[in-house]
Parts: sequence; structure tokens; C-alpha cells
Amino acid sequence: MNQPNDGGRVQRDVVTTTTRRGARDHNRALAGKLLPVLGLGAAALAIVAPLATAPGIERELTRKVEAAATAEGFSVKADFSGQDGTLVCTGPVDEAVLEELAEDVKGVRKVDIDDATCAAATAPAPASVPATTTAAVIEPATTTAAPTGPAVTEVVAAAAASQLKASAVLARGANGVALSGVVDTDDQQASLVKAAADAFGAANVTDKLTVAGVDGAGSDPQVEGLATLIVGMKDNVVEGEAGFNGTALYINGIYPDASAQDALDAAIGAAGVEVSNVDLALDTATTPAPAVTFAAESALDADGKITLSGLVPNEAARTKLIDAAAIRVGAAKVVDKLTVADPAAADAPEVDGLATMIVAMPPNLYTGVAGWDGTKFSATGQYLSDASKAAFEAVATEVGVATTDLAIEPREAASVDQAAELEKELNDLVALSPIPFDPGKSSLLPEADAILDQVASLAKKYAGVGIAVNGHTDADGSEGGNQTLSDARANQVRDSLIERGVPAEQLTAQGFGESQPIAPNDTPENKAKNRRVVFTVVKQ
Repeated sequence: MNQPNDGGRVQRDVVTTTTRRGARDHNRALAGKLLPVLGLGAAALAIVAPLATAPGIERELTRKVEAAATAEGFSVKADFSGQDGTLVCTGPVDEAVLEELAEDVKGVRKVDIDDATCAAATAPAPASVPATTTAAVIEPATTTAAPTGPAVTEVVAAAAASQLKASAVLARGANGVALSGVVDTDDQQASLVKAAADAFGAANVTDKLTVAGVDGAGSDPQVEGLATLIVGMKDNVVEGEAGFNGTALYINGIYPDASAQDALDAAIGAAGVEVSNVDLALDTATTPAPAVTFAAESALDADGKITLSGLVPNEAARTKLIDAAAIRVGAAKVVDKLTVADPAAADAPEVDGLATMIVAMPPNLYTGVAGWDGTKFSATGQYLSDASKAAFEAVATEVGVATTDLAIEPREAASVDQAAELEKELNDLVALSPIPFDPGKSSLLPEADAILDQVASLAKKYAGVGIAVNGHTDADGSEGGNQTLSDARANQVRDSLIERGVPAEQLTAQGFGESQPIAPNDTPENKAKNRRVVFTVVKQ
């Protein structure tokens, strides 16, 4: 296939027949090479209803042909039935040029020119454009001697800002579908999710798309094309993948029969996929592949949140994975995006292995992903210390992760500037939300948990830094008593951060008693300012 196999691609013994389809030969040359079952790192989603006569394709062809005519300076209305269209002229045209540009639009099979409206029309000059477009083009030219450079540069930068790289995978035998990759805007995400949900039902769609938050930079047509391919794959692909790889739309897969092939041809044409990016083959396998009921992953992010996604065999398996995540990060930080394959399905023994890795992740990893792709376990991430690396790798090896599928790396080492910025972030946080203690004691109040969670998340960000926890008191009581209290409070915070996964070797604690006030000890408000914990961060 045109997209390179990732480590999770499954090979099966399948007899395939490659066919050619005239001018739109899509080089279906899969020759027995099938797509992955449900690759966890691969971009994923499944697919939608036959498109040969879908109203969506007719609307898309109408839009594209009218847009092509407008770009040439012609004013026409298009009406499509399937891939055949009729063009009605509402302004001057050149019939020969109009027919040629319309039939050059991908997906168009034939167009008829309405002689009653077009025969007597006089075409505009070849270089002419609509008046509004002419004004937009001429205006920058009148300011060429002025600083037009920044405006041009800004347009180029916006076009380069697109981060679109998304795909949809249909796995053989799987009931659920998943989307993954990066889109530019929220609207693009909604468009792809809706296409999948309309076909498969919202409950069977796993949305793993990430929104880059840029302006789209002209990527909307590619997203529309991908949505068209997703719809076209439903019932027309046994297993396959469609996507945009950052450069072009593509589709790979295996189709069941000639009718499905025709429907795929229509979708491919409407989406505008280049011939070189199509790799489809007829499936003549006599024995269907076994249904996949378990292919899921757990992703730990830098904020200590765990997201569970993929396919599980039954509700018991879903509960087991959710409970394993909640043990470490609390139920509030567990995001459940799992799909149940069949409530009555038998248990999968691999569920226990994934649950074991989930429990081992937060104490030992800063970020990471652990999963089962239907054939094997894998794990990646950033470890917090040499000891935590060894601990997690021991668990992963015991579960059955092969060395080639285990990639645990150190965190980023902080620069001097990054260490200074981390110190500021920590102190800004506790200045806004001071760490609360019992009055006159070193014991923490319950509301300190949420603040310490945030402190720990920041403190784990970099390797190669030392973080000093400094305790301070007001001047009430004896000097010696205040020194003892500040020592105890600083150590209590240090211990709490270690419990939350911050490596002990990065943390020190020291009390300064009442010796470093930041306000006079004359009012309750000023005394409260002096009772504080602050942090010093240095590059090691």
C-alpha cells in the first residue's frame, strides 16, 4: 500500500485480484497485503454507506464544477445525477472551454451543455475574472512601493500553518471505528466525527483527533475529501485506511465485490484522490478473519490524566481498565473513550496485562502510552528517574512487551532559562493558591491535595533540575519553635511531592522560621503572607 506499514500491520494469507478501471485505474495492487487489525499508534477510523448515487457526491460535484467555472470567469449553474451533469449558463461562456474544465473535475463522468442558455453566449476574455476578484487582485499591486511585503509574508505563513494529518481505519471484524491524527480546527474535527457517527452511530465512534488550533490554511477541502472517503468505505471495504498524510489524500484497502468497487470509484473521484495514492484489491479470502474484541490503549499526559481508548470485549473489561487508572490518578482524572465490542463477549486475558501496565505508569512515567493492538503489547513514554525506568520496564517485560515494542526515554533536560521559568511557575502557583496547613502544625489540610497535584505536575516537567522546598513562618511564638515548624512543613511538602511521583533525588527541604519575612508581622493579613512555602529551582 502507499502508506508505509507500521509495526502493528497484520499479514494474512488472502488471494486478491487487482483490476483496472479505464482512465481512472486506481492501481489496486494489494496482492494479499492487508491492513492492521486496529493499530494503536496508527491513525484510525472506520467507514460509511455506499456512495455511487449518494446525494452528498452530487452536491460535491455540483460545488466543484461551479467553482471551476467561476474561477475561469464563467457564470453557470450545475445539476448532477450521479456522476453525470447538466450545465445551465447564467452569463457569457465559451462552451468548448466550459465543457473541458467541467469534465476535468475529478469524479465527473460526463456533462451536457444546455444549448438554450449557452449557445448564444459570448465568452469573456480568457484572462478575465469576476469584478470582485479583479478588485482584490489589483489593490495590493497599487501599494507595491509601500510595505506590501509583510502582507504577502503573512499569507504564506498562514498557508504553511496547516497541521492536518489524519486518517480513518476500518479493521476486519471490528464493530467500532476510531478517528485519529491532527486537524486544524474544531469544525474540521466535528465534520469527520459526524461522518463516522452518521454511518456507525455515535456510540461506536472513538474520537482521538487532536485540534492544532490554527486557521486551517486552506485544508478544508482535504477534510471534506477525507469525510467523503469515510462515507465511501462503509459496506464497500472489508478492511482499509483512508487519510491525508500531510501532502495528499490516500486510500488503501480490500473491497468485497464489483459493486463495492464501483461505489469506491465514485467516492475516490469525488474526493479528488490522485491515482498514485489509491491501493485497493479484491478480497477473495474463503475464511474470514476472526473478529477483534480487544484492542485498546492507556495514555498518561503531563497533567496526570489517563485517557483510555479503543475496543474492549465487554463491560467487565471496561470497568477493570477504568479502576486500574483510578487507583493511580483518581476517578476525576480518568477519561473513558472505550467501546464495548459485545456485552456478551468472552473475557480477553490480555485485559489483565494492560491493567497491570496502567497501574505501573503514573509512579514511574511522566508521560506515556501502553496498549494491546490485537496481536501484541507495546509501551512508550518518558521515565522520571533511573529507578522508575527499571521498575516500569520490569512490569512491561513481565506482561509480555517485546524489547522492540518498549521505548522508554528520559525527560527533557532543563536549560538554565527553563529552570528559571519553572521556578517562576511554581511560585506563581503557590502565591495564588497557598498550601494550607493546620494552624501551628505541619499537617496539611485536605484542600492542599489539589494544589500539590498541580505542583507535582510542574515539578516533574524536566530532568536535570534541583527543587528546594523552603518553609517560612510568621513571628508569633518562639524563634526556635518557628524554626522547627518551618522545617517540618517544608519536609511535609517534599514528602507529598515524592508520593505524587516527583523523584526524591530532585527535591530538598529547608525551613527558615521567621527569619525572612516579606511583610511586617503587625496584622493578621501580613502574618498570613509570611506563613508560606516557596521554591528554588536550579539547573544541575
